[in-house]
Amino acid sequence: MMDAEDMHEFYYEDGHHRKTYRVSFIPVQTLQREYVVTAESEDDAYYEAKALLEEDIGRDAAKDFQLRDLEEDD
Repeated sequence: MMDAEDMHEFYYEDGHHRKTYRVSFIPVQTLQREYVVTAESEDDAYYEAKALLEEDIGRDAAKDFQLRDLEEDD
């Protein structure tokens, strides 16, 4: 990508005046994954679900996810 000092105006042979723009995109929605696991405690449930997440998307990608909610299912 160009640095701010590299951005400048261009004039083409056809006389059109063109500028350089920096355009960024971010996701509109936050990706969420939810797992239902059977465990003896909340800690065990967290680690079981974390293992499933790593299995699904890979260990490196799973590092970008943090715990959003953990509750006992009735």
